[in-house]
Amino acid sequence: MKTMRLRLTPKVLAYIACDVLGIALFSSGALWLIRGVPLFFRDFPATKAEAFIALGGGLVLMVYAIARLLREMLEMPAPPTEPPK
Repeated sequence: MKTMRLRLTPKVLAYIACDVLGIALFSSGALWLIRGVPLFFRDFPATKAEAFIALGGGLVLMVYAIARLLREMLEMPAPPTEPPK
């Protein structure tokens, strides 16, 4: 059985970058809510409201990017099949 591979097009790379940004926002907001310290930048998030916004925004970006990546995989042409022996 052949495995399908996702071709790296500019559109796919943009969705991957969107997913990485979502992961960074989500983890930054989560760390601030758990420990009270920012992850990447000294002043972001600085309040509980900013941490919740980063958490929610990161989650939305991740779900969007993964859904679009899955759609790109489904739109790929199927690999050629071998005739039965």
